[in-house]
Amino acid sequence: SDASSATYPLAFAAITGSECTVPNIGSASLQGDARFAVDVLRPMGCTVEQTTTSTTVRGPPRGTLRALGDIDMEPMTDAFLTAAVLAAVAPTGNDGVTRIRGIANQHVKECDRIEAMCDQLAKFGVRTENHADGIDVYGRPLGELAATAPSVHCYDDHRVAMSFSILACAAPGGAEIRERRCVGKTWPQWWDVLARDLGAPIAGADPKDEKKEKETADETTPAATAQKSVVVIGMRGVGKTSLGRVAARALGLEFVDLDEHLEADVGKSIPEIVNGSGWAAFRQHESRLLAQVLTQTHATGTLVVCGGGVVEEEANRTVLKRYMASGAPVVCLMPNMQHVAAYLNRDKTRPAYAITSDINDVYARRLPLYAECCNYEYLVDKALLSMTDEDDHPGAWAVIERDF
Repeated sequence: SDASSATYPLAFAAITGSECTVPNIGSASLQGDARFAVDVLRPMGCTVEQTTTSTTVRGPPRGTLRALGDIDMEPMTDAFLTAAVLAAVAPTGNDGVTRIRGIANQHVKECDRIEAMCDQLAKFGVRTENHADGIDVYGRPLGELAATAPSVHCYDDHRVAMSFSILACAAPGGAEIRERRCVGKTWPQWWDVLARDLGAPIAGADPKDEKKEKETADETTPAATAQKSVVVIGMRGVGKTSLGRVAARALGLEFVDLDEHLEADVGKSIPEIVNGSGWAAFRQHESRLLAQVLTQTHATGTLVVCGGGVVEEEANRTVLKRYMASGAPVVCLMPNMQHVAAYLNRDKTRPAYAITSDINDVYARRLPLYAECCNYEYLVDKALLSMTDEDDHPGAWAVIERDF
């Protein structure tokens, strides 16, 4: 229902010559960005069908977008970035120039967005001009864009990242989008939507230091890492055990739940350990077994699921980061916290959190620690896949299991 965010899937249809329908955004919307399809995409050559409650866009044949000439985007300033990346590949009509005005406020947003667009479009070989209240974009044919993948700096700005992800879908060499997590401000699921729902050929990657990569090449060859165990981390209640069991069966791996392993090793349940000896004692057992499992007993051929708080201890983070450095996969399940909180409110078998009972505070504290300790992320959000408004989102979990 956010009209600014809706511009990205609609722009994907425009630049790839495909079709996209966005529900809940139509002519009755009070948001200025709801006019993007009509005022921007239609003049660029797209077929636009808009009802009061939905918008459908069919892009023209790939590479045939038309330049806009002069356009005042003051009613939808945040959408200028989306328009700019489309203008970059619109070389016909109006001398191939799109002159966007009325966006002076974009100089002082999360970054100077107008300057950012000028600098990053230049990496694709696109000429621009920076103005006090706008930007001029000189469109180029798709085949004349940079043949190799430019590395796009996003300035930790979600709209820069999402806009250039659209251009990357059409550019001959694609693009590497840095700071991918910044989209979490408005659309944490964007990368999944782009790949799964829109069909964009994207892949996650972490930039590597070339010298370090060369020095460790012998340690991370396919032969050395092919049988490395898979580690799954993430918040309590996100579905690590359920998804881990499914993935282990599919991959032919042994399954180890570190919490269950700990209970068997100590001879007590986790609530008994925590209530009797405290969280510190539990974390000591956890640290000992994590190191043992990943370096000795289950270093290969296993899918290992860790407890939600495994990243709280520095010793554990060191073990996980060292494990990643060896070329092994550590997957973090990213939650819909509303669903997790509802689930945990029903499940009274787990001990209370050590510091606070507010699960959102716990997640906020752990989120950067999870990011530090994983090299893959997978979003678990049933609401994205449900076709109904029911709270339990029937059928969604089966799709999550399949995709995972």
